[in-house]
Amino acid sequence: MLLYIVVALLICCLLRYLRQKALVPDAYKKTVFITGCDTGFGRLLVKRLLDVQVTVFAGCYTSKGEAEVVAENSDCSNLFTLPIDVTDDNSVTEAYKFISRTLQSRLWGIVNNAGIFSAYGPDDWLSIEEYQKSMSVNFFGSVRMKFLTGCSKSSQICLQESHGRIVTMASVSGRIHSLYMAPYTAAKFALEGYMDCLRLELSRFGVTVHIIEPGAFRTTLLDEKVWDRLPLNVQTEYGKQYVVKEMFHLVKKAWNYGAQLVASRSFHYVVDSYFHALLGQFPRDRYICGWDARFLWQPLSICPSVVQV
Repeated sequence: MLLYIVVALLICCLLRYLRQKALVPDAYKKTVFITGCDTGFGRLLVKRLLDVQVTVFAGCYTSKGEAEVVAENSDCSNLFTLPIDVTDDNSVTEAYKFISRTLQSRLWGIVNNAGIFSAYGPDDWLSIEEYQKSMSVNFFGSVRMKFLTGCSKSSQICLQESHGRIVTMASVSGRIHSLYMAPYTAAKFALEGYMDCLRLELSRFGVTVHIIEPGAFRTTLLDEKVWDRLPLNVQTEYGKQYVVKEMFHLVKKAWNYGAQLVASRSFHYVVDSYFHALLGQFPRDRYICGWDARFLWQPLSICPSVVQV
C-alpha cells in the first residue's frame, strides 16, 4: 500500500514538473513590455527574456538605468529601451507611441514591475505626501499601464487582440499588514484588488492577469528624514525629542535586522515566476515567492486578526 502511495506521489510530481515546463506556442517570438528595468527584478527579467530571443521593450525611469541596460545587453538586437515614468500620463503615452511605431508583431504582455517603498515609520510620523507617492507608483502606475492597452488603442499594443497577459509585481504586503509600512501596504492591497477585478473582466477577451507576491528579498534602510520632518507637536506627543529619536534608531536597526534575517538572496524565484507567468502554457493566477512568504506570511494572512497581531 505504501509503495502505491509513493508511486502516485512521484507521478504527481512528474506531471506537475512537465506542466510547469510547458510553454505557449511560439513563446520565444513574443514581445513584452516591462517597466522598472533600472535595477533589481526588472533588469534581471530583461536579461532572462533576451537570452531566449523574446523581444523586450525595457522601460527605465532614469537615463542612467537605461544606459546600463543597453550596455549589459549590447549584443541583443531584440532589445528596445525607452524612458518611462509610470506616474505621468504623457510619459506613458509617449512610451506606447514608441512601442506602436517599433513593433513588428503584436504586444503579448506587459509587466508592471515599477514600484517603490516610499517611507517607513509609525503612521503619525508620515505625511499625506508619502501616501500619495506610494499610491501613485505602486497602484495608479499599473492602472495607467492597463488603460493604454485597451481596445480603443492601436491593435498592435491591444492585449485583447493578442490574447496576451498582464503580470504585476504585488507583494505579500497585499495580503497582510506590515509594521511601519502603511503607505506601501495600502497601495499593495489596492493593487491586488484591482488585478483581481481585471482578471474577471478581461477573461472573456482571452487576456489573463497574474500577480507576483514576493516576500523579503532586499530592503532599503528606514528613512531617517521621516523623523526630521515631524512637526514639533508630534515629536512632543511621543515624548522628549532625543528619547524618541533614539527609539526611532532602535526601531530602524531592529527592522532592518529582521528584514535581512528572513530576506532571500535567491532572486531567481521572482524572475522564474515572471517568466512562467508570461510564457507558461498553464500560468498561475498568483505566484508566491520566497520561503518567508510561503511559510510565514501566507499562512498568517488567512489566520484571524487576533493571531496576526
